[in-house]
Amino acid sequence: MQTDAAVVVDIPGRGKGLKAARKITSGESILSDLPILIAPNDDGEFCSACLRTLAGRNDTVACRDCGQATFCSSNCERLARQDPAGHSPAVCRVLARLDTHGLSAESIATLHFLVQAQALFMASAHEDTARGRWAAFAGLTGAADSKARDSSDLFRRLSTATFSAQLPHMAGGRPFTPEEVADAVAKEELNGYGIMAPSGPEGERNIRGTALYPNASLINHECLPNVARTDNFDAPDVQAPNNTAVHFKALHDLPAGEEFTQSYFPLHVSYPMRQQRCQEQYGFKCSCPRCKEESTWPEDDEADDLGEEDTMETEGEAEPAAREAEMMGDAEEGEERADAGYIQVFLLKYVCPQADCFGTLVPTQPGSSVQECNMCGCQRTEAQFLADLEAAHSQDTMAAA
Repeated sequence: MQTDAAVVVDIPGRGKGLKAARKITSGESILSDLPILIAPNDDGEFCSACLRTLAGRNDTVACRDCGQATFCSSNCERLARQDPAGHSPAVCRVLARLDTHGLSAESIATLHFLVQAQALFMASAHEDTARGRWAAFAGLTGAADSKARDSSDLFRRLSTATFSAQLPHMAGGRPFTPEEVADAVAKEELNGYGIMAPSGPEGERNIRGTALYPNASLINHECLPNVARTDNFDAPDVQAPNNTAVHFKALHDLPAGEEFTQSYFPLHVSYPMRQQRCQEQYGFKCSCPRCKEESTWPEDDEADDLGEEDTMETEGEAEPAAREAEMMGDAEEGEERADAGYIQVFLLKYVCPQADCFGTLVPTQPGSSVQECNMCGCQRTEAQFLADLEAAHSQDTMAAA
């Protein structure tokens, strides 16, 4: 991992994680990571290699062999065919023979992911670059267990298409076993980053594809995170494959030794929904300071109702991190719990104020007082935040009167 900002460490009870190797400034980039594998959704709206939006482009190239891939340019097509886990001849041959009848869109996407993961595995038997990438994939957290979803049907479909394409003889390797399919599915579910598409006309947002990153997967979850993810998939001045990198920026100043944490969900999501998704998708119960505090709230007291808490101070709230220790509420010895007022100010500061966006506001530059949403791109100054904070405080005062 080539960064002077982060170091890989063992976190008690959480496995491996990333901690600050030195003092980190608000808005500083702590990690940039290129994917091990990137799997597009099969809807034809995005490049099958770099996930760039295809709408409005006149240089797209469709695969003439399998008919299941479209590229934003001839350069992306070339890169994808050279990548054993991209749209290589091996991947193309299997996709052309894949039976997806009766499968949901989610299962089809998973099956396509397995085709690419298997191709990388098979290429690792005789290609040094593929061997290193497969080692990174195999090192990701996640293995099939009794709670994992049944992958036997996915294995059957993958195996049938693979042998029909005669890949074992052609690639010099062997295909996935049923156990390896189950493990790959588990790794994708636990480590895959959903790459969001631009907002639709009604504000709806869909996932354009899934990517697995070797170092970003080490950043653990917390519901009051200190870093946020940004990307440049549609940036016109960033060429493939560099546009597929993800970047993590510090939301506020951090001391050396602090663990970097990200939120696996949008910040506004309520406590019951966060707990459900943590259990069902990632297999753990979140006991972060925010969850410990919100678990004591009445059931109808939603965390995403930012203006309904009965305590909020405006003095000295411009930077939540500066008062984090002070705003941890009363808790039993050894238990860290966030104060309700701190949660409210944190959400007001970092949740995008644009209607139905729910992105995260991230400092534009190290030390900058200007924030930019990592979803819609809107910006807000510190002065505007303080005005929003004062307005919310006034609403609380009127509601309590």
